[in-house]
Amino acid sequence: PATASVLRLNDDGTYTNVFTGEVGEPTSWQRYEYREFDFSSVTEPGTYVIEYGGVRTEPFPIDKGVYDNSWQ
Repeated sequence: PATASVLRLNDDGTYTNVFTGEVGEPTSWQRYEYREFDFSSVTEPGTYVIEYGGVRTEPFPIDKGVYDNSWQ
């Protein structure tokens, strides 16, 4: 697919599409192919997933303090 979407996880467990954008051309590394997807315009704090080709990522947070408690 030429596009991917960022979906916000709502309090009731549903998802809302907040961003859809183009993905870059495939880049091979090792035995995998990767594509760039810039969704940096999504800045509202919350929990999100990326949907691409009918597959969703695990939920991840977007928040100013997301790395505050990281030790690495």
